[in-house]
Amino acid sequence: MNDITITAQDVKDACAILSVAAERIIKTSDKPILAVSPYYKDKSTDFIGVRVCALGEDFVIEAHDFNGGKAMTWQETMDALKAAGKTTWNYRQICLTMIYRDAIDQILKKHGGDPLTGWYWTAQEDFDAEYSANGAFVYYGYYGYLYTYSKNLTGSSRALLALD
Repeated sequence: MNDITITAQDVKDACAILSVAAERIIKTSDKPILAVSPYYKDKSTDFIGVRVCALGEDFVIEAHDFNGGKAMTWQETMDALKAAGKTTWNYRQICLTMIYRDAIDQILKKHGGDPLTGWYWTAQEDFDAEYSANGAFVYYGYYGYLYTYSKNLTGSSRALLALD
């Protein structure tokens, strides 16, 4: 079996393709497409986060950083998320977050959440998110970019709730 190497540029190129596809679908659809909206706990007024529903993905980005924004290594983050029964972005989800980041941040701010302005680890579950044994992709929300980062350094995470 051949090893596959995925670079940060590969991910940026794929996100650009997804962005164009999303715009085409939205412009050519007869029905409005729910892309980004506030999400509430059990149909109450308790704001949980932002729901992103597009291109076959349906997930909620929680309103605040996971674990109070505590900086942890990639492995510590993945273990803590798993123990809490949570996850963070996979490849498609991070691309959609990058596409809709302005709308996501507006909803977060409007409902008392924290905008995505920090460095956030991406998930282990999707092979595209982990680019090597020593590094992983991180999403830098302030600029809306995806970078590579050493797994031994520390960063924060934003938990997701899957709705599929």
